Amino acid sequence: MEIKILSLDRPGLVRDISVVIAETGLGMNSFHADRMPDGSAQIQIGSGEIPLLQREHLIKRLQGINSVRTVEVNPISQPWRMTEHSVLARHLTNPYTLRPVSGERFYGRSDELRILVNNLRDVQPGEAVLLWGPRRIGKTSLLLRFQRHVMSGEDYVVAFIDMQSLSGRSTTMFLRDIVKAIVKSLPGESSAKAPSLARMKRDPLGYFRGFLGNVPALRDKHLVLIIDEFQLLSDLVDEQVTLADINRYFRSLIQHRHGLSIVFSGGGVLENLLRQPDASFMLELARHQEIGCLDETAARQLIVEPAHRAHYDEIAVGRLMALTAGHPYYLQWLCGELVARADRDEQQTINGRYLQNTLADWLPNQGEQFFSHLWGYGIGFERSVQQEYKLVLTAVTAQANEARWVTFDQICRSGIAVIMDESRLWRALRDLVKMGTLDADRNAHYRIKIALCEQWLRGNYSVEQMIREIQW
Repeated sequence: MEIKILSLDRPGLVRDISVVIAETGLGMNSFHADRMPDGSAQIQIGSGEIPLLQREHLIKRLQGINSVRTVEVNPISQPWRMTEHSVLARHLTNPYTLRPVSGERFYGRSDELRILVNNLRDVQPGEAVLLWGPRRIGKTSLLLRFQRHVMSGEDYVVAFIDMQSLSGRSTTMFLRDIVKAIVKSLPGESSAKAPSLARMKRDPLGYFRGFLGNVPALRDKHLVLIIDEFQLLSDLVDEQVTLADINRYFRSLIQHRHGLSIVFSGGGVLENLLRQPDASFMLELARHQEIGCLDETAARQLIVEPAHRAHYDEIAVGRLMALTAGHPYYLQWLCGELVARADRDEQQTINGRYLQNTLADWLPNQGEQFFSHLWGYGIGFERSVQQEYKLVLTAVTAQANEARWVTFDQICRSGIAVIMDESRLWRALRDLVKMGTLDADRNAHYRIKIALCEQWLRGNYSVEQMIREIQW
């Protein structure tokens, strides 16, 4: 694939683009940049095949980079002969997405939303709410739903701050983004405006304090700040104000300001999240709420209802739910690919055989960026730990029986002992269960929770290969 970016040239542009591509899990086969006569930068990046849903996510992330004007992702060569119908299929909107969803595309989660509302209503001064669960489980979608449809009454102002968009930016920009999010959430007739960055830099904390105290639209309102992916707070760079100063101020706010609540959202292992030094001021006393996979009803809705151009038969629906365990990210990803192929093939019914053929042809060739969160990527584990966890998952896959369960002894006999002793293996299994990657029963049997991921591992890795990678 070829990624074309047109942007205003500025210091740090290439770094920001490279970070986005790396976080998306893509490799760069080539990189070429030209400075145009008008001072803009034209960048061309060569990469491997990028599936449709991941392409949409990549374009959105790149377009969110400061100064980027346009982004195009095009195939260098087409994998099939281009016919009149396949040209049309490329322009059909895919009803599934890997981006956070709200509105009509949001399914289920009524119990989780009710619990979140009750937690917020019950918090005492000095308390916060921590929403946590595996990465890509749909926490952001839940919070957007909460913001736009649940707590959108006249008594509340709900401001959403996405730390991914601020990663590596300054503490001043963090405070300014909170102000911008609050202004965006105020009633339409409000005269409040977000300040320029130059103005915020003069006295970031002073301006923020004055904003909260002097905006009429905030009076007699309950302000709810949602900080999504809060573990990225540690990536902020101190500018004019330190993160420690912000921590102390926010702690004072939540303890003494009537009508303020903060919701932290993060992915990974709960114990690790609670140890985040840059949010510990709020998490010492916090109500913890875990988010898991969709229930059967919601998973079925997510599969069937968006697909207006194709029909799933019952065998395919059951197989999709079994493959994904109701994980919304993998349902969106797999169903998106099925519908894209059905459009291309003029297939009106997605049945069990069509699903099986798609998996056999498509799944083994997918990159590990879709699966790397399962062994700890992006939640604070060092690379060496991630490799060990990936080795454990490969061993579980290799030793699993027809029901996909495996014992501790079987994992040990896979050859994994060359890298890990029993105590390290126990710790790895414990963490993988806490991360939602593994299921465990009372008899210490383990299996990979999402069968789709197990199939991908089996088609791409062996225990021997992983051991060589780690030793190398």
